[in-house]
Amino acid sequence: MLLSGAFGVRFSNEFLEQFRTEKQFVLVAIFIQQTGQATRYLLYQLENDSGQAVFCAFNTIKLMG
Repeated sequence: MLLSGAFGVRFSNEFLEQFRTEKQFVLVAIFIQQTGQATRYLLYQLENDSGQAVFCAFNTIKLMG
């Protein structure tokens, strides 16, 4: 799923006019497990980076119990 998300970020920043110049597109993905634990992922590209790397930041929290 994160690989598909990284593709979406790169595609949006390359081909959508409103994101092309500043690479502002950020994708948020949330995975909720049966244990009540949720992991939030932020996928983005750096504004001034000329490379094509997509970065990922994540945070895990306990929703229940």
